[in-house]
Amino acid sequence: MKKIIILIIAGALILGLGILILVEQPGIQKTLDTAVYVDDGKINSENEGKVVILAGTVEPELPFKDPATDVTIPYFAAYRKAEIFSHVKNTDYEYDWFALGWDTESENNGVNTEELSSSKLIAPIKIGEYNIDPRMFKEIETIDKWKDITEEDLGDYELYIHKSKNDDTTYLSEDEYIPDFIEGYKGMKWQDQVDKQRYSYEVYADKGPLEFTVVGIQQGDWLMLDDDLDISYIKKGIHSGEDFAVDNIGSNKTMGIGISGAGAALLVLAVYFLFKRKKVEE
Repeated sequence: MKKIIILIIAGALILGLGILILVEQPGIQKTLDTAVYVDDGKINSENEGKVVILAGTVEPELPFKDPATDVTIPYFAAYRKAEIFSHVKNTDYEYDWFALGWDTESENNGVNTEELSSSKLIAPIKIGEYNIDPRMFKEIETIDKWKDITEEDLGDYELYIHKSKNDDTTYLSEDEYIPDFIEGYKGMKWQDQVDKQRYSYEVYADKGPLEFTVVGIQQGDWLMLDDDLDISYIKKGIHSGEDFAVDNIGSNKTMGIGISGAGAALLVLAVYFLFKRKKVEE
């Protein structure tokens, strides 16, 4: 019975979330339809505090430094993956690397985090006269444009630079090399390495024009992310305000329908198990 109750609660919550997303669509549609569209990069004081859809070429200040490690990044966007070497629970001599995630509730939403954890890293950016809130670019996920940073990119550092034997990833760490995964009695020699950290970088290596369409609130000479707008903040390429709005509404509608469907499916499953249970009891 406990599993059925869990299914009902989970299904109701997921269904409610999906419905909420769908209910919010008209408001989002109105906000984007009335947003100010700017494609010349010029700041107009009359747009202060308004929602602005800005299309243009990203002009990053390069290179920039990772605030947690001082590693110089020669690309406008990167992803820092931080890991810690730990003993695998409930085993005798097994050790592995575990990713250190960022606090998603923090003010910077996992962008340019100053502590050594996993984080998106975004250079100072301008589009025309606007400074761009780096948090807008946390959504960059075009996999084909990401690549591992090379030793040539990294330059000279006091920490060791080494490659994983499993996936050829370039890592920086306090030790020249610690295996990716260790099991059996040979793991005893690595006991003293527990809590050591290593980190690696993937960089956004798009060689084409860095053209994006972004949406935010104009505050002085900044375009700031608005957490109240539950939409995609960026889209690769130059897009009209209408296309940007249509794409966002379509994506949100699809997500809302998908989440609602998943919630409904869980509720149907719970009802099925409930009737099955009653038949067994009879």
